[in-house]
Amino acid sequence: MTNLTLHLDPIEGRTFFVGDLHGAYDALIAALTAVGFDESTDRVISVGDLIDRGPHSIKCLRLLKEPWFYAVKGNHEDMMIRGLLGDDRFVACWFQNGGDWYNELSEAEYLEFKNDLAPRVAKLPYIIRVGDVAVVHAEVIKSHIDQVSLKDTKSMIWGRTRVQNTNRDLVEGVSHVVVGHTPVRLPVTIGNHVYIDTGACFPSGSLTLIQDTQLEAVEKA
Repeated sequence: MTNLTLHLDPIEGRTFFVGDLHGAYDALIAALTAVGFDESTDRVISVGDLIDRGPHSIKCLRLLKEPWFYAVKGNHEDMMIRGLLGDDRFVACWFQNGGDWYNELSEAEYLEFKNDLAPRVAKLPYIIRVGDVAVVHAEVIKSHIDQVSLKDTKSMIWGRTRVQNTNRDLVEGVSHVVVGHTPVRLPVTIGNHVYIDTGACFPSGSLTLIQDTQLEAVEKA
């Protein structure tokens, strides 16, 4: 069963946040190499949407096995899980948005997906809290982070009202809310939402990997 929030303890190493991967496994590995990522001390927190559209969805899902990698649930993971549970509406939506990789799995990959990876995805939290930062896939519409409940999951994985309205109202209780979902050309801060999905799966896009100490420097809209 999915928990609403995962709380992470401080670590000695560095904490990085990464935008929507959408199968862009190679781009992530290149970005980690560029910053000298140390698996024994550092960690990565993903804003979700590990799968679909890009070339390596299964490799991105395997990241969930790594002790240094954490992710919140994105709308693409939600579509996948609901579709696999038999909701035809989500099956159609998933495949229209890049889920065709599922039908191309080898037998060994399918068994790994069914028995290990899919259950991990189903248990992903909607919020990860680390220090005074919250990570959510799309947005937090409540005025205080502690007001968010499982009733708000639709906005947390699908919402775009804050970015569409350039809503600069702050979410109290945290310094930053790191999100993806809505592609932006460069990382941008609106209120205290920091948007880091820079379209890794698109030819003109890139992958954003940003350290927690860099959040304050992200350009404000």
